[in-house]
Amino acid sequence: MSANEPRLHGLLVETRNRGGSDFHLAVGLPPMVRESADLVSMGSDRFSSADCEAMIREILTEAEWQKLEKEQQLDLCYYIPRAGRYRTNLFLDHKGYNGVFRVIPEKPPTIDEVGLPGHLEEIAAHHQGLVLVCGPSGCGKTTTLAALVNLFNETRQSHIITLEEPVEFVHPFKNCLINQREIGPDTVSYARALRGALREDPDVIVIGDLRDTEAIALALTAAETGHIVLGTLSSTTAPKAIDRIITSFGHTQQPQIRVALAESLKYVIAQRLLPVDGTRERIACFEILKGTMSVANLIREEKTYQLQSAMQLGRTQGMQTFDDALRELVRRGTISAESAYLHAANRDEFESEASTEEAKDTA
Repeated sequence: MSANEPRLHGLLVETRNRGGSDFHLAVGLPPMVRESADLVSMGSDRFSSADCEAMIREILTEAEWQKLEKEQQLDLCYYIPRAGRYRTNLFLDHKGYNGVFRVIPEKPPTIDEVGLPGHLEEIAAHHQGLVLVCGPSGCGKTTTLAALVNLFNETRQSHIITLEEPVEFVHPFKNCLINQREIGPDTVSYARALRGALREDPDVIVIGDLRDTEAIALALTAAETGHIVLGTLSSTTAPKAIDRIITSFGHTQQPQIRVALAESLKYVIAQRLLPVDGTRERIACFEILKGTMSVANLIREEKTYQLQSAMQLGRTQGMQTFDDALRELVRRGTISAESAYLHAANRDEFESEASTEEAKDTA
């Protein structure tokens, strides 16, 4: 790095080079990087409030700095030539300005690289309907969504419009025309961009965050009218994602939303990140709910409490619960039986294996 480059560049490049997922710039602390599930220090010198503010100002335009001062937080994607992109959240706390920088891989991942079951390649064969990717914050939803976009890009000749806040993975031309729009610089809101997208001859619409009822309603409309819609939602399980969509609307609208969701739903992919045994890496664990006729009937008839059982009964149709995925990870030796036990919904099914493993370790 040259002497004239912003000081954050060196820290961000070091974070990428050591395999970290996030860099934390915090007042009163040394530089911190997340490696696997742990936050570790990259040095001993602590940053003052003035240090943090100066480093943040170095990477922002004047308009971005004014917006940060006004709104006291700012989302953007920061790019360093030859050193990649970083999803950035800047915010003010009682000590001063802080920042969190997520490392974005140079190339969009494949579904194999993120660990999605191979049969989900069939998603690219759909020409209308809704596919949801859900999970808690920081579990890799954006990466999985990028892998699905990459799947379409490699296997279809279509027009893809993505709506993101901010744009993270930049998709090169392979077989698809891809327009990536960022909320803020390119359009004022998801809802407005969605309305516009319906008039822009799309085949695939990608929504970075289904965060409000207007965006969800427009996404369902698009899915019902000849488009395949991919979107993310913050929800810990696939059944809870269905409930969250329905309950985000008032009681009078819910019957209509149930019908629309039942008719358009293709897949719900829920995910978590688990530590890989003996390493500082993490691996994705997936729950898969498929929009079969029986699942559609449960949604339509207000029986979403039965969706967990439907996933268990639908294994031959490509569905799986988190516990199914945990069993497969244990079978492959990726995670320990004890780790599976700690993350399982039904711990009784993993207790004997975990106890046997513990006994071997203490012998």
